Amino acid sequence: GRWDKGEKFTDANNNGQWDEFRVPEEFSAYFQNTFEVPWMVINVGIRIDAVDYNTKIWSDPNGNYSPTKPWFWQDCGKDLLCDSHDDIRSENADGYHVSDTWDGEDNGEWDTFTDENGDTFSEITTDNFGTHGSKVFFEYSDWLYKISPRLGVSHVITDGATFTFNYGMYHQTPVYENIYLNTSRQANPQELIVQGDGFLGNATMSASRTQSYEFGFNIQVGQNWAYSVMGWVKDMDQLSTAKTYRSMLGEYQVASNGDYGVARGIDITLENQGQKVNTMIQYTYSKAKANGEYDNAAFGGQYVDAPAQQFLMPFDRTHDLTLSFYTFLPFGINASLVGFYQSGFPYTGTYEKGGEEPVSDVFNKYAKRSPAFKQVDISFSKYIAIKDVKLSLGMNIFNVLNIKNVNNLYNETGEPDRRSEYFMKEVKLPELGGTKSRSYYDAPWYFSKPREINVFIRIDYK
Repeated sequence: GRWDKGEKFTDANNNGQWDEFRVPEEFSAYFQNTFEVPWMVINVGIRIDAVDYNTKIWSDPNGNYSPTKPWFWQDCGKDLLCDSHDDIRSENADGYHVSDTWDGEDNGEWDTFTDENGDTFSEITTDNFGTHGSKVFFEYSDWLYKISPRLGVSHVITDGATFTFNYGMYHQTPVYENIYLNTSRQANPQELIVQGDGFLGNATMSASRTQSYEFGFNIQVGQNWAYSVMGWVKDMDQLSTAKTYRSMLGEYQVASNGDYGVARGIDITLENQGQKVNTMIQYTYSKAKANGEYDNAAFGGQYVDAPAQQFLMPFDRTHDLTLSFYTFLPFGINASLVGFYQSGFPYTGTYEKGGEEPVSDVFNKYAKRSPAFKQVDISFSKYIAIKDVKLSLGMNIFNVLNIKNVNNLYNETGEPDRRSEYFMKEVKLPELGGTKSRSYYDAPWYFSKPREINVFIRIDYK
């Protein structure tokens, strides 16, 4: 439990201390400039992001990162120089020196080392995962940089119409779980595979990238009406995933950049600003596809090398419609109504094999869709001023029509309150051989909230 000065220790994070902590460093900077002329405004910007994970990474004998495969000293224990790549350098300072460099040939041998007495030793390396009692090659992580340009243009067409265009590249650093997962076990690959379930983080991962394009028109018609039509594309790549590798000790998975996706859509807005009633209608048609639902979807999933295929994302909502009305009622009462419609969420269906438990239909991922989400909300409010006090009284009624929307469902039936016959066969009385009660599969949280009425009072002092 103590570290004495002069005693060797594993400096896992390159901070010169005896610990196993990981303290990543991040840096970002942004520059933007605006150019204006009477008919156009241009915004130009650039952002730089940098990160150093401050950890060790498997490397080959040349010192190049090898995050998916470890290299070992094969003849560990046979001579004085059985140690890791980094410790060879420290021994060099204590009297040993390298008489040659790695010859670059694929012969599995490290060139000759010579000690202060002129005695030479030959170190042999290997990438054999089953090598026992050997030290692994490591290199420290370094800074990773990403540059993101941004461009925005707004061009005047007429006194009531403009054209806008925006382009931006956006980077997001991976969650640190994908960087540091089981990296404390890297010095013992056998322990990593057996006790770490074969899952390994990767400190060479770069940030995921999204390239966004937006373009459209904003048109004013008369004094009270306006509409806009906007199209957009978000092209995503270098997303977090995991790749499977095989060794003599078994299979293991390493986090990496590799997933990709694309989202496209069109937004239409119609707005009316009158003296008595203000109205707005917003509609979005969009599609979102990718080859992985989320960062860790590949961990514990696909164990075979196969072409990646895009499929509909669980967060895809093809149609999204919002209608809002705002008006003034007698006695100074403000009233608003908001109606909302949204396509249901996609889900993966199942199929049965001879009375066995339903199997997920992975060949048709997210090919089915739940019922649409619908809701209407109403709000009333009134303001009363009494000297230096402003009193606000109001009432909000959510889900006025008490619509029973679906938040979740059972994949085999597509319903939130009914399971298939396979699961229901155990739901019966004990004397009839049953093991589950009739309420066992009840899940009221699979439905949205019923009608809700909130009354509020607010007091503002000047």
